[in-house]
Amino acid sequence: MATRGRAKERRRLLPGAVESGLRRLVLGTYGLGIVTVACAAWASLATWSVHDPSLNNATRAAPRNVLGNWGAVVADLAIQSLGLASIILFLPLAAWGWHLVFRTVPKRRRLRLLAWPAAVILLAAALAALPQPRSWPLPNGLGGIFGDFFMAGAHVIGPFLPDAAVSFVAGLAFLVVGTMLLLFACGTSTSRLIALWAPRSTAAGEWASASLGAAMHFVMHAGARLKRIVRIFPRRQAQHDEDAKDFDEGEEETWEEPEPDADGRIEPSFGPAPIGAAGDYDEEEGDDEEDITSPSYRITRLNAKDKAKKKHTGLRSPRMETPYDPPPIRL
Repeated sequence: MATRGRAKERRRLLPGAVESGLRRLVLGTYGLGIVTVACAAWASLATWSVHDPSLNNATRAAPRNVLGNWGAVVADLAIQSLGLASIILFLPLAAWGWHLVFRTVPKRRRLRLLAWPAAVILLAAALAALPQPRSWPLPNGLGGIFGDFFMAGAHVIGPFLPDAAVSFVAGLAFLVVGTMLLLFACGTSTSRLIALWAPRSTAAGEWASASLGAAMHFVMHAGARLKRIVRIFPRRQAQHDEDAKDFDEGEEETWEEPEPDADGRIEPSFGPAPIGAAGDYDEEEGDDEEDITSPSYRITRLNAKDKAKKKHTGLRSPRMETPYDPPPIRL
């Protein structure tokens, strides 16, 4: 028995490390292929048009879908049957491809595969509970044919309640159960999602703490500046008042006359010249004086005799009395 086991071990063509590495490479490539297929399906759903040629629409027009005719057919079938839930249809497929790439394949694979279609159908029923908008191009609801079918079954179960209440309660129940089954089918859970977002939450907390510290620093800095301005303003105002007071006092100063020496000489002074004060003026005395601007002449009329007398007795001009001698001209 021992020789047979040794013989089987010797029949390996590659070492164990190389074999495990190749297996990891193959599984990673396979997982990337699955993720690529899911992304291509999402691209076909994103470029879906109701006017493209499909099994429900026979036309010669060229398809607008990215994947061509086959993409238009697959997208039309998914939208007609599941509505907007067709977007969730390929989410577990991409999740399983991701698990294969990182070698984190979960257990209970059969149960997860069974939970996949159940989650998609329940979420389609939850979407069917929403009101259909006017821009929706299909006669079915947002959940497609399967969503309308399960929502109609919910209305049969609750005939004694209003339709709006039945749609709300059934849609909420379908949403909760469908979300739980979808997470189970994707190979994850709520605890794993919380653990996945835990580092981001701590980073967000650190960022919030840093932002709060920066805000507090800004507030304290602004408060210190404001206090400084409040303290400096009264000082400047008091200094301004003192300067104004000194200026007013300087106006009352008079010119200091330098004292003459013994020999009668007056030395000049180089001190600052104060502002000359106006001489004392008594307003009462000024009122008694006559106004210099008032005319001091008197206009009288002369008779004809006075005019003739003034004409004969008038003085001649001194220019007419003195003879004028022209200057000598020499050539």
